[in-house]
Amino acid sequence: TDYRPIPLHEYIKCGNNVTDRLGHRVRTVIPRNIRTDPEGLVELCMEVTLEGRSVLLFCPTKKICERVCLDLTFAMKNLHISTDKKISNKRLYLLAKLKRSVVGLDQTLEDSIVFGVAYHHAGLTIEERHIIEYGFRNNVINILVCTSTLAAGVNLPARRVIFRGPYIGNKLIDGIRYKQMCGRAGRTGIDTFGESIVMVKETEKSKVFSVVNDPAASLESCLNYQKKGMGRAILEVICLGLAQTMDDVELYAKNTLLFHQRPYDFVRTAIDQGLQFLIAEELIEWFPDQQKFVPTKLGIATVASNLDPQEALVVLESLDKSRSNFVLATELHLVFLVTPVFYQLEPCWERFMEIFSCLNEQNKMVAEKIGISEPFISRCCFGPKPTYGSNEKIVLLHKRFYATLILFELINETPLPQIATKFEIARGVVQSLQMVAYVFSSMVSKFCNKLCWLEFEMLINLLTKRLNYAVHNDLLPLMQLSSITNQRARLLFENGIKTIEDVAEI
Repeated sequence: TDYRPIPLHEYIKCGNNVTDRLGHRVRTVIPRNIRTDPEGLVELCMEVTLEGRSVLLFCPTKKICERVCLDLTFAMKNLHISTDKKISNKRLYLLAKLKRSVVGLDQTLEDSIVFGVAYHHAGLTIEERHIIEYGFRNNVINILVCTSTLAAGVNLPARRVIFRGPYIGNKLIDGIRYKQMCGRAGRTGIDTFGESIVMVKETEKSKVFSVVNDPAASLESCLNYQKKGMGRAILEVICLGLAQTMDDVELYAKNTLLFHQRPYDFVRTAIDQGLQFLIAEELIEWFPDQQKFVPTKLGIATVASNLDPQEALVVLESLDKSRSNFVLATELHLVFLVTPVFYQLEPCWERFMEIFSCLNEQNKMVAEKIGISEPFISRCCFGPKPTYGSNEKIVLLHKRFYATLILFELINETPLPQIATKFEIARGVVQSLQMVAYVFSSMVSKFCNKLCWLEFEMLINLLTKRLNYAVHNDLLPLMQLSSITNQRARLLFENGIKTIEDVAEI
């Protein structure tokens, strides 16, 4: 449906001309005489903020996001716009909260928030994002420069949504993303209408008009064998006892979205490929005499742990290899076993080489045991970036080990900003990796439990808690206190307060 409780007016700005979605010229925007703003972005923002309303400004990348935030700050500073004293005090309060956060106060945010401008992207920590979101919701921040990640899952509507270019990363925005992002314009109970403005170059106009007027694409089943396939879905219904025979599997398939979107032959191919994969990898067994499928111990462990079958096979290989070659002299090997298999983290290969060369003998032994190749890292430093293709397995292994090194620093209480600097990644990415690894570690623990590898389960359970809090074992009792940080816990521990009972006696 196209129904919206608050009407949305969609515009496209090319040069100084603003047109509606059908290409009819609506008005002309005259840029203010500001060196950093030849496109009139400040004018588009000021039209709304001077009325006490808010603006969401979407940028293609995190770097552009921060640069535009600084440009707007420079402009606001030179316009000398007076601000209500209550609002100024609230902005100082936001800065104080950011200063007390785990990573401290970011310089760009310190400069911009006093003028009602801030940025928001995945490179910020969760705590920073929550503080900024609070400021925007309460009209303390009037202009929020952000990436497309804000459009999904965070309810921050504004009077006007501006697209600083029709791209997400280096790809042209599609109709679904555009609808999702421009849909943030207009707040029920506050605004009588919302506006979205896409800023484009002359060469981009025709493509953007197509996107703006493109009806939302229909949903497509992920069980398509050209995508994820039916392997995991079939494994789950077999392990749950919902399907045992071929007829049962076909009946299940007939109740999927795929069956209603594709011809039967296509669905049958997806079923056959899924079953072939599961049998070949020993996740299920087929008994011809009984004409039924039975899950194996590995299949049951995969479903119980909620691991994807592909992930489970990689985890199984790592665990199985470690059972006879486990390095106890360092925790790095154990951390590798709970590092997410397919986490999308692109290493800085030069920094990877530098860090790898500084590893001690025990940690280099771990790297050797799991198959890390120093010559491969070196080639990635001085040659082209590695692509998957025939090297997919080795590339994934090295990327996983890079993430392992980051997690190893975390559980050894290295401050988050230091880790971000050392590995040349955003602090928010470090925190995101920590959260994903914590969940993944719990899944691996359950996987070991179902395989009856109880020694690994015990070790991984303890590590899971440490990943959650990013601390050594000795701080785990104190971390049960609500709202305590690892720095405060360490300070208490060093002053002889080591348990909750010690805290109660103070």
